[in-house]
Amino acid sequence: AVVTSPRYSIGELMCLGNDLVLNSNFVKQFFLSPLLTRKKVQQFLAIPNLKALVFQCRGTLSRYVPNDILNEKLFVIPPPLPDDFFRVLWKLKFAKEGRKDNCFKVLYFGPPITIRGIDTVIDAMAEVVKRADNARLDILSRIEYRNLLHHERRMRDRIASKGLASKVNVVSGLLSPREIAKHMLSS
Repeated sequence: AVVTSPRYSIGELMCLGNDLVLNSNFVKQFFLSPLLTRKKVQQFLAIPNLKALVFQCRGTLSRYVPNDILNEKLFVIPPPLPDDFFRVLWKLKFAKEGRKDNCFKVLYFGPPITIRGIDTVIDAMAEVVKRADNARLDILSRIEYRNLLHHERRMRDRIASKGLASKVNVVSGLLSPREIAKHMLSS
């Protein structure tokens, strides 16, 4: 099986600038992704002993494989929440849990690295709270690897330097789909 990473063009990678240096250990795989072309994927699929070609998401699959190609070797890792998850939760009135009608809440979900835009989100929040005192930011800091701790410390330092400690809630670690849903529904 071959597992692909998100596919970026060389141009998209060059636009990242300084973030490439700050996050070099996370972006090395992305430099290889433009080299894996649609033609190369077709060649992989033609290999008789290849059992499966696994993609992280439907979006990545669509960048590599034209929509009209059907192949029993192509698989997509299912998302942690099913497509109808929120509709079902709304029906169960689960959505009202934790929601504050007088609060404007923004949610960031993912690793706390600058290449994912967390610095931009924090800087934007510093501007938002100047105009909307009831604004809040929840950061679900997905720490999967020990080397992400340094990035989380940088993120927390940025929050403190912007004077946002009372406006930003950081939840560190891996959450269950139900916990993620509660945060998503309250924002």
